[in-house]
Amino acid sequence: MIRHLLIPLLLTLLFAGGAALLLAQKVETQRRSPPRAVFTVETQSIEPGSQRVLLESHGSVRPQQRSRVSAEVSGRVLFVAESVRVGRSVAEGEELLRVDTTDLKAALREAEAALAGVQLEREEEKAQQERALAKWRRYNDKDEPSPLLARRPQFKRIEARHRAAHAQVQKARKDLELATVVAPYAGIIEERLVDIGEFVLRGSPLFTIQGTERVEIRAPFTREQWPHLKLGAKARAKSNGTTYEGTLDRLEGSIDPTTRQHFGYITLQGTYEKEKPLRVGQFTTVEIQGPLLENVLLLPRSTVQRERFIWAVDASSNLVRRELDILWKSDEHIIASPTSLGAGESLVSTPLGSVKEGTPVEVLSQGEKENVE
Repeated sequence: MIRHLLIPLLLTLLFAGGAALLLAQKVETQRRSPPRAVFTVETQSIEPGSQRVLLESHGSVRPQQRSRVSAEVSGRVLFVAESVRVGRSVAEGEELLRVDTTDLKAALREAEAALAGVQLEREEEKAQQERALAKWRRYNDKDEPSPLLARRPQFKRIEARHRAAHAQVQKARKDLELATVVAPYAGIIEERLVDIGEFVLRGSPLFTIQGTERVEIRAPFTREQWPHLKLGAKARAKSNGTTYEGTLDRLEGSIDPTTRQHFGYITLQGTYEKEKPLRVGQFTTVEIQGPLLENVLLLPRSTVQRERFIWAVDASSNLVRRELDILWKSDEHIIASPTSLGAGESLVSTPLGSVKEGTPVEVLSQGEKENVE
């Protein structure tokens, strides 16, 4: 009987002891504080310094000189140079085309003959004027003869005819020179409109040439960039891995009413002399030097959150959020006031998700960075 009562009693005591033990462990667990989560981040030290504002834009290359060369005399085309083909380069003063000069030479001979006749009349009139003056003075040594008696109007008429005949000779000689068409400047043939055997009239288009000594880029600039645009500022154009130096030459006098952008022209010289020429129509990016900002921070654009703030690590290895006083933005960097980063703080370069200010972090050492890389 006692044995049957003892077994249930022992089991009850055993279960009660186990429950008390579990309860004690639960209370101890609740009293312990949870471990602090620690992020591992990379940082970089940013020091204030001087930074040049770069005004970035883009545009297509266009020739600064483009001419449609026309015939200045009429005649049949006898010669067209081999270089007068689309895409061929020509030198300044190079002979490109020649017109038949038969009629022009005849016109020159006629003009010279007319001039010789007028010169003879001029000499005869001069002799008559001298005889008339001598006859007058023989009988009137005190009074002056009238202009008509002195044959002054007659001589003036002959002088005017002489000048006109001389001008006709000069014009005929000039026309003879213009029968040979030369390149007005070094360039590339863009269009050819005539060939050997064709008859051209004065003013007929012959070919189009675009200059290669200088090219320009028409680039748009935003309202924020306007105040920093200075004529003559140094500029760079980049295309296909090559950089070309130039200057800001001029600004358009009006603003595009649709985009509200102001267009400027960057002039570059000698681009066709490079290993990779900058050709007309080629798309480029451009940078124009703006003002030099002193005592500012240059921040990588990837570290800036929502264009407003950055994350930094303070001396206690905690995350701190710093609002930015932005002075300038570019595609790769943001220039901010030095007050945007506190003393002893370093910029977080690791992308962070949703974190809170004050979160403890562990900064990755240089050796750890190299191992990660």
